[in-house]
Amino acid sequence: MLKEIERFLQYSFPKEGRLGRKEFKGVCREGKVLVSPWIILYYKADNHWGAGFGTTRDVRKAVERNLLRRRLREAYRVLRPRISPLFKIVVIGKGSALNLSFEELKEELERLLKKANILTSDKQMTNDEQIA
Repeated sequence: MLKEIERFLQYSFPKEGRLGRKEFKGVCREGKVLVSPWIILYYKADNHWGAGFGTTRDVRKAVERNLLRRRLREAYRVLRPRISPLFKIVVIGKGSALNLSFEELKEELERLLKKANILTSDKQMTNDEQIA
């Protein structure tokens, strides 16, 4: 039971890790950027980790914006144990990302994080390690 709780906490995404408005804008303004057809990734080296999620203006309906942000947040949550704690990142989903499956979206985020040298290892996680 204790191991399950420890694994859950390892993969959780606490509110302390979410960026506020000023931090979000600071990362976008001062950080580096990587762009793919589906995701825009802003990142900035910092002493504390944090993440923010958003969508571009071409995602018109609130239901779609919320769905895309939830999927990006979940992909980040699953990848978080492999992400260096010395970065703040902002992940912006484009409208075209709505056509991707969750697995494809997660792989695209993972590819961008690898390109930015933010992932600490290439260890593949099994389904048992990806707790809901």
